[in-house]
Amino acid sequence: MDWISISVIAVLAVVVVFSTKRLRKIREDNGGTVPEIKECAPGHSCSGCCGGTSCFNAKDKERPHLVYFEDQELDRFRRRSGEDYTEEELAEWSEVLHTLNPDELAPWKRSISLRRLPVPVQIQKELEQRLAAQA
Repeated sequence: MDWISISVIAVLAVVVVFSTKRLRKIREDNGGTVPEIKECAPGHSCSGCCGGTSCFNAKDKERPHLVYFEDQELDRFRRRSGEDYTEEELAEWSEVLHTLNPDELAPWKRSISLRRLPVPVQIQKELEQRLAAQA
C-alpha cells in the first residue's frame, strides 16, 4: 500500500476512536442512553433550536418567495443609495410605480425591500402617499 492509503485509513481510525469515545461520554451523562434529537414543530422559528434536520428544512420553508412585477431591471440598483439616481433612472422607477395596480403597491414595496433595493427618495414618498391614500 502506498502512503496515501495508509494516511486515509489512519485518519478514519482516529475518527472512529473519537466518535466512540464521544458516544460513550454522552451515554454516561444521560444514564446510559443516547438522547433523542429534538425536531422542531412545523412553523417553529428554530431560533436557539436543536439544529436537527427538520430545523434546517423549516428554515428553508421560511425563506420569502420573491415576487417580481416585471421590474427585474431595477435589481441593478442594489448597491446604490436612495439619493444618487439620474433623471433617467428615476423615470424607470416612476414607470414601474405608475404601472402597478393599487392592490399591487404593498406587495411591490415588500418585494423591493426583500430584494434590498434602495428606493429613490422621490419614489419612496410617492409610494407612501399612495399607500396612505388606500388606507
